[in-house]
Amino acid sequence: MERAHEEIQRLNIEIKRVVTHMQDEEAFLSTKEMEIRRKDAVLAFHIKHYREERTRFYEIHRRRFKKLAQNPHFTGSIVPGIPCDKSLLMQGLETSMNIDGWLPAILNDAADSDAEEVEDTEDTEKEIVNAIEALYIT
Repeated sequence: MERAHEEIQRLNIEIKRVVTHMQDEEAFLSTKEMEIRRKDAVLAFHIKHYREERTRFYEIHRRRFKKLAQNPHFTGSIVPGIPCDKSLLMQGLETSMNIDGWLPAILNDAADSDAEEVEDTEDTEKEIVNAIEALYIT
């Protein structure tokens, strides 16, 4: 119980990393597929197949993260971070926006909640700790 706050912070960071990784990987593979398609159609086909395999479950993860973000006790963010390769930034946004429009909705929600988040963070953390303590102490 003593480390609950630290674990919540660690998970919030990890969630953002996973969301960013999904966006980056999808953008990278899509970009490479388009670049190579002009030179080698067979290799582009295999990149497409690899991309489809690697990203097969991303939509499920996105829906689950979106559901998690709607939980009033969630203190993290599911807005992707900035990719290491900045050239993928715009490609990643385009890719993410094409998938059920989840990213624009999240960005709008995040912008609306930023001001409230600062005020609610301490209260929310206390509520989470109380809920966890109630599970394990009683």
